[in-house]
Amino acid sequence: DPSAQVRAEAVVAAASFKGLDAAEIVFIAKQHPLDPQLAFNIKQSRQVIDPYWRSALKQGKTLSKAGQEFVSNLGQSQGDLPFENLSQDSRADLLHLYLEDPPRKKGNIQGITFTSKAAAGNTFIVYQLRPKNKTKHMVVNAESYTADGRQSPKTIKFEHSWQVKPGDFFAHSGNGGPAYQIAPKGQRDVLYYPVGKLPTKDQTYDLSQLKSYPQKRQYALKFLAGEPAEQTVDVVIKTIPEQLKYDIREFTVKAGKTFVLRFENPDNMPHNIVFTLVGAKDEVGLLADQMAADPKAAKIHYIPNSPKVLFATPIIDDHAQITLEFTAPEKPGDYPFICTFPGHWRIMQGVMKVVD
Repeated sequence: DPSAQVRAEAVVAAASFKGLDAAEIVFIAKQHPLDPQLAFNIKQSRQVIDPYWRSALKQGKTLSKAGQEFVSNLGQSQGDLPFENLSQDSRADLLHLYLEDPPRKKGNIQGITFTSKAAAGNTFIVYQLRPKNKTKHMVVNAESYTADGRQSPKTIKFEHSWQVKPGDFFAHSGNGGPAYQIAPKGQRDVLYYPVGKLPTKDQTYDLSQLKSYPQKRQYALKFLAGEPAEQTVDVVIKTIPEQLKYDIREFTVKAGKTFVLRFENPDNMPHNIVFTLVGAKDEVGLLADQMAADPKAAKIHYIPNSPKVLFATPIIDDHAQITLEFTAPEKPGDYPFICTFPGHWRIMQGVMKVVD
């Protein structure tokens, strides 16, 4: 289609289907000019459709011309970590410090998601370090895992959330964790080895005694941010992976009551929750669809500037969560909630029933 907006919506819709036909939509879209919105949609939809074409290749199937071109171009842009081009650490006595993109300045971390090619039995330890002085750090948290030998993306939730303070940073060791590629120019992350003694939880660790390795690496690992566990919530709404649905379609709140909602997104695409006035669902949803053509829309989380929007969460990434506190309307009625990521609202919707 000549319209970039139509192509952007088609790519979002493709993530709701399975098989090579879904992947073909992304293959074709990639051949046309990309505006910022379309590029973003392709990046998100790939988390769903990539396993389909990879499975087809393993089965000896031939991709379409568009598919072959798509695969051949993988990895040419910085930040793209195609599975086929990743390497796996062969030694366990290394320590990688994540300095380039800290997860949060404060808040908490609830787990990790990563891509691995590790052999079964290899170990992997993740650390949270807190500075005591210029060279010494307290090991605040450490979690150890053993690879299962399955070469695929993985998500691991920590046994308890890691509370993050300003200045904290994160690291990992071992050869059972994330795969990597050579880091882009300017990457600040640091790799140390050989490491004679790895960090131990609740002990002080001196980084000044380690020798850094000149070949910097970009690991396929992401820390998952979450809200503080101690906050009391009235309702938890989750996305249903690969279905463009909320797990709760209806909940009830008393008029004028302060209400706390936690929104969790275990899906592989970004979502939000936007509450509207009674009867305004379609109007707000259509306004959100029109935002697909606006390259600045992502910065305002696809939330229309409309008086019929009551309150909303920002767009949150896959495997993230956020808490929304609001005061319910004084007037009883059925108040819709929808996801305003373009194209989602027609399926992703529910009702907040406000009662006396």
